[in-house]
Amino acid sequence: MQPAGVEDSRAVDQFVQEYLRVDGVFLLRLIAHNTNGVAAADITAALWSAWYERRTTSKDLEASGMLTAPRRPPAVE
Repeated sequence: MQPAGVEDSRAVDQFVQEYLRVDGVFLLRLIAHNTNGVAAADITAALWSAWYERRTTSKDLEASGMLTAPRRPPAVE
């Protein structure tokens, strides 16, 4: 069973190129090399799920017109 959204190759490309980028891919390969493929796959699946959920949620909010700017904490002087 594959995580939601994996069938969309554009989403996979966007996940790798814009979210993981070179450093993220390097770290996942390093983890896979020093542990096992299952650990790296579990981490990748968790990262994918978090990214995909945030991506679809923000698109839904944007479409509904409910997307607002994040609040900033008060400045400490």
